[in-house]
Amino acid sequence: MPETFLVEARRLLHQYGIRPSRRLGQSFLVDPGVLELILKEACLGPEEVIVEIGPGLGALTQGLARKAAFVLAVEIDERLCRILREAFREEGRVSVIHADALKCDFETYLRGRTRGKVKVVANIPYSITTPLLTRLISLPHLFSSLLVMVQKEVAARMLAMPGGKDYGSFSVYIQYYTDVHLLAEVPREAFYPRPGVDSSLVRLDIRASPRIKVRDEVLFFKLVRAAFGQRRKTLRNALLAHPALIQDPRKLDHALAVAGILPKRRGETLDLEDFGRLYGSLFGLHK
Repeated sequence: MPETFLVEARRLLHQYGIRPSRRLGQSFLVDPGVLELILKEACLGPEEVIVEIGPGLGALTQGLARKAAFVLAVEIDERLCRILREAFREEGRVSVIHADALKCDFETYLRGRTRGKVKVVANIPYSITTPLLTRLISLPHLFSSLLVMVQKEVAARMLAMPGGKDYGSFSVYIQYYTDVHLLAEVPREAFYPRPGVDSSLVRLDIRASPRIKVRDEVLFFKLVRAAFGQRRKTLRNALLAHPALIQDPRKLDHALAVAGILPKRRGETLDLEDFGRLYGSLFGLHK
């Protein structure tokens, strides 16, 4: 790997007296090949607007600014914001804000910047991957796709199919709302400081409508989580362990029969369509 990115990262950190925060899970991407891959996979046009979450030292931000109309760089670490604001002080296409992406009011910062949907690029700290993706996916009116660097094990959960050890309620959630594409495996050596795990580059295309139709999504995902709640139990027993959701065993048996699902199956063997049929037969709430 060429050392220019690594040398520059070390120089900036030394110049500003910054030690990467373990609490924030800071590891900066220093492999130019991976940076170019991200820019390629982002498929940017000159009119597009990008939200970059976790810009760090700004290496990727520079590339995004060259290709897009505007980049909103959201950084939680005020120390890194100082570096970024200095680096982009004369670049009108980049706005650096000090904010927590889990709480940030994206629409306010993007108001007047775009008439269409926005793409997200993010090197996500591993500790907030699930809540951050959940929040971004919940804004389909604002975002069209998420190009994210995540822990390799998290990518495996996103892509997992029924019956595998990685398949769970998070898999169902991601596949309900998005089309998932694994773009590349990224070794830990591509980052500084080097993390303890490898990563994956994944693109989530947010669907115009979910893959199946249910009226009450909150209730649907309560059912999904209950099915996975006790993986060693049969589906029937796992669901009966949640009396707030299932009060009548006879109703559950009838619903399983109507859905064509054997009660001795385990929750991790059900695909998204299975869960949709079970939801409909249990609660009669299909659209």
